[in-house]
Amino acid sequence: MDLPEKADIMNTNVTNPNKTVLRIILAAAAVLILCGAFCGAAAAAGDGSETSPYEISTAAELTSFLTNAEDWTGQYGKIITSIDVTGGQITVTGDVSKNLDLNGKTIKAAGGKFTYGLLNWGSSGTLTITDSVGTSDSDKRGSISGNSKTRPLYLSGGTVNMTSGKLTGGNVGMLGGGGVYMNSGRFELSGNAGIEGNYANGSGGGVYMNSGTFTMSGNSCIIGSTSNWGGGGVYMNSGTFTMSGNSRISGNHQYGNEKNGGGVYV
Repeated sequence: MDLPEKADIMNTNVTNPNKTVLRIILAAAAVLILCGAFCGAAAAAGDGSETSPYEISTAAELTSFLTNAEDWTGQYGKIITSIDVTGGQITVTGDVSKNLDLNGKTIKAAGGKFTYGLLNWGSSGTLTITDSVGTSDSDKRGSISGNSKTRPLYLSGGTVNMTSGKLTGGNVGMLGGGGVYMNSGRFELSGNAGIEGNYANGSGGGVYMNSGTFTMSGNSCIIGSTSNWGGGGVYMNSGTFTMSGNSRISGNHQYGNEKNGGGVYV
């Protein structure tokens, strides 16, 4: 039998079945990886599961975030520097739901007209307030402060769910509700959230309930608040008020001649 020349043997194409199978497997794996990356990106873009926050550093950005019904990324705003609100109260109406992380910072009333409070929540949706710093040190927790100019929160519809951080520095006249005035809606105080150090010349140093539903649960607290009339901590004119878990109302005071409930007046 004639054998090919050496050079011919070196250049002869010989198919190796094992190499062919390996190439097929690698090609299929590459397709699967690309498909997985594409499908994952498409799902993340369409299912509303984004977690990147809308960073907030000014009063204008805060107002825009809270009042705009546009679908911000995950509906999640994060305070990245303490904010002085100088343009008066922030009013939210319509059907708006937001998640706001205080992030250990303070939102403070600093100037302008605060007819009802620093934040007037009148939306039919839900505002969830958290504080990702989550320290047990009250002085280092994120807060919404009336800064002795107004109350931190006025609730006239929808739901405000506060799981951490604090409402503080409220100072109001005879209408009452140094920390929170509830005209309607639902207010949920849970987790480690607190209402601390507020004052009302009227009733309800911490919370005045004109109507609505107020619940306290977890380790939430109302402490260090004062009223000149009834309810140093909570004054309940109407509505539903419940407490559960380790929630507490303590260290509040009522001054004046009425002597109606240093902690709670029902």
